[in-house]
Amino acid sequence: GNLSFWLESKGYEVYAADVAAEAIDWARDEANKRGSSVRFTVSDASGTMPYANESFHLIMDNHALHCIIGKDRAGYLQNIYKYLKPGTHYIVSTMSYEGDGNDAPPGFDPHSRCIVRGKVATRYLGTAKSILTEIASAGFSILHNRVERDNEGNAELFVIAQKPHIN
Repeated sequence: GNLSFWLESKGYEVYAADVAAEAIDWARDEANKRGSSVRFTVSDASGTMPYANESFHLIMDNHALHCIIGKDRAGYLQNIYKYLKPGTHYIVSTMSYEGDGNDAPPGFDPHSRCIVRGKVATRYLGTAKSILTEIASAGFSILHNRVERDNEGNAELFVIAQKPHIN
């Protein structure tokens, strides 16, 4: 929502997707209030999306990757790759966790590396190295990455990756 509106204010044509209908409803209401032309879609980014292949110059993931669990992560990254034009960028901001479990967030399961609520995995907290490996395995070149900690000590991985140019 808010990142989409900011990008639009900088002159970008913006498409945004979320699996949560409530989030998209809020964003659409906010877009109407602002007179925004951002196109919001309810869609599962690890499955079929309503976009043509190689249709985007930039895809920004603002806290989606850590919400995708298990095998869906590979499908998600394959979609990101598929929808980007050659030579363009994927920018991601995702939660990560570098520890051994002693200082882990509540509900963290060290075997799955997921935060579990009840019996449902809600967040995946891979190490920076494992997340970078996933992104590279999807075909991207990693141009830049860094881990930062927030005021509570939680780790956030920032990545700029590039889909290779066609030779």
